[in-house]
Amino acid sequence: MRNFALLIALFLAAALSCSDNDGWRADAPRGFSEYGGSAPGGNAVTPPKDTAIFTLCVEYPADYDWQRDSAPGMADRALVLFRGQKRVLEIDAGGTEGIRPDPDMNRLCRGQVYSDFNAGNSTVICLNGQELFRYEGREMLMGFAVRGAHVYTLGMARSGNGISFRKDGEALLEDPDGVLRGHGTAGMGQEGLLKDDGGALTFWYEATVGNRLRRYMVTDGMKREVELESYVKKVHEIRSIGGETAMLISTDASRERPVLCYGGSSMQLGRDSYPQALSSLTGCRIIPSEKGLYVLEGHRFTVGQKVEHCLWDPSGKLVLCCEDMAGLMMDGNELALVRKKEDGGLKSWSLWGKEHRPEDEARLMGEHSVSFAHGRFCIAPVPVQRKFRPYIWAGKDKLALNLNGYAICTEIYVPDEGD
Repeated sequence: MRNFALLIALFLAAALSCSDNDGWRADAPRGFSEYGGSAPGGNAVTPPKDTAIFTLCVEYPADYDWQRDSAPGMADRALVLFRGQKRVLEIDAGGTEGIRPDPDMNRLCRGQVYSDFNAGNSTVICLNGQELFRYEGREMLMGFAVRGAHVYTLGMARSGNGISFRKDGEALLEDPDGVLRGHGTAGMGQEGLLKDDGGALTFWYEATVGNRLRRYMVTDGMKREVELESYVKKVHEIRSIGGETAMLISTDASRERPVLCYGGSSMQLGRDSYPQALSSLTGCRIIPSEKGLYVLEGHRFTVGQKVEHCLWDPSGKLVLCCEDMAGLMMDGNELALVRKKEDGGLKSWSLWGKEHRPEDEARLMGEHSVSFAHGRFCIAPVPVQRKFRPYIWAGKDKLALNLNGYAICTEIYVPDEGD
């Protein structure tokens, strides 16, 4: 799901060799801060004691070089779920049909594996390898949520226009002309384009009705049109924040600079000067925090078509600006930033105001290989050198995973009282 252009690529470092002992633990890389210590700009939050880290991996036979992938799509493959370093579930993913190992077709929620695939003209949703439900139409999931015993999906047609919002496969809203916007931006999270606003599930989409392009905000399946002023040139994102509409737009007057509209007022963002002429805005999104609304702005330069990303705080102050952003996540008021090299490998990452650089080459296999929640941060890097195995970095803990393969998804999970 989702082109996470920025996303991809990414993180951490210090490769390590592994033993086959299930409890094997590597030392933390040199130069990395211990989890829970103080950092410039604030103190790290101590996570709940019952916090669990789940990692979903793709495993190949021990003698198969998956990095060369000499038999693409033909080698035996399995999805393996780890809780910490312990295997808790294996799912066959080696066939040409059924569950596949693609990062955008698998996700974690409450320590469970949810997968989707297309079968004929249907979309199938599975839980831990077993079919939950299916519905007519070939869709790719752009949003996903679990509420109690119910699964909510936001899908977009794999060819042409058309969207659907469903509860357990039953359509709550369908629009054959609808188009979802906003995928491909950094750090969306596993919920994708389906956002929680005080317990309500919300999203926005566009549809051409007659000769007019209309925008709609959807809350728990009920849609309403968002009326725009005539000077609005483009809408980059619409969010429901506390039941109130927030929009990120650009106008002819703003000259490819984003304008945040919220609470009856508007604020134009953007630097007074740029190193090159701007071509277009791209990958812009609104990031709610305890302090207010942050804005992530992406803009493409005319020369070389490089993309620069800038983050603006709720007061309109520039927080950071870089051309190598691979992902940005927020937990409460704390930011985690991942930067990539030109070849897509990890360059550095910043957490609690401190930047770290890896000692050895590593990469991530998907946007969901990084998690930042409940006051805890973790990533699942894949070392470039095949002699090293994938591992989880979670603060001071760096835990090797005993498999020949790579991680595609992580989750930091704190059980609810009812779990």
